[in-house]
Amino acid sequence: MTTTTWQLFSSDTTDSRIVNKEIRDLIKHYMGEDARLFDVAAGEAVLNSVTYPPDTAVASVGVHIRLTRQEGKLTLRIRDPGPGFDYKPRLCALKQSKEETIVAGLHEEGGRGILLMYECSDRLFFNRDGNDVLLVKHCPSEND
Repeated sequence: MTTTTWQLFSSDTTDSRIVNKEIRDLIKHYMGEDARLFDVAAGEAVLNSVTYPPDTAVASVGVHIRLTRQEGKLTLRIRDPGPGFDYKPRLCALKQSKEETIVAGLHEEGGRGILLMYECSDRLFFNRDGNDVLLVKHCPSEND
């Protein structure tokens, strides 16, 4: 098992871009050409975690990020200090009718992040409050 962790204490996108690049590089290292946009989903999750919580919460509590490679899968967990959001309607709509949900959301101001995370991950989980996200992607095992 290999785990890398980061903490962000700033909503400054410069810091999140640095972390995003490190995460992308690790994903590509572990998965090679099989990354299949998982790095894009990871970047969207990191960006959301520093964009939506109040700046004071990010500065005092921080955004916690952990990328783990174990038993043929990559797991990315991101927990932010914000109040979260109601992800259930959007996720349920994607599961019921992905194409309709995509067409309906094309010109919306937001909401495409969940679509990216859903499409580019093998599994996507949120905690009850919607401020802790877990993305899972199968990859070659550590012994390969």
